[in-house]
Amino acid sequence: MAQGKDDSLRYKFEIHHEGVVYEFRVRGTKRFMAERDFLDWLIGHPRPAHVPPRPAPERRFEHYMLTREQLQIYGEYRKNAAQTSD
Repeated sequence: MAQGKDDSLRYKFEIHHEGVVYEFRVRGTKRFMAERDFLDWLIGHPRPAHVPPRPAPERRFEHYMLTREQLQIYGEYRKNAAQTSD
């Protein structure tokens, strides 16, 4: 897939917390995969360095269940990612 087309794809994370579902939208496969790796690390399932990244899902959607603390950490991660994006 060409880089330009890849960057325009939109993805969504559904975060479940205490009966509430939060939707976080992400543009671009590279950013989606970085956020997914971060969320996997946050919930205690980091990808080992020797394992290649999972491909982006065709359905362009992932869901996670987070604690209040994890949700706050993810919010800070997204804020920092937005400030450093191109």
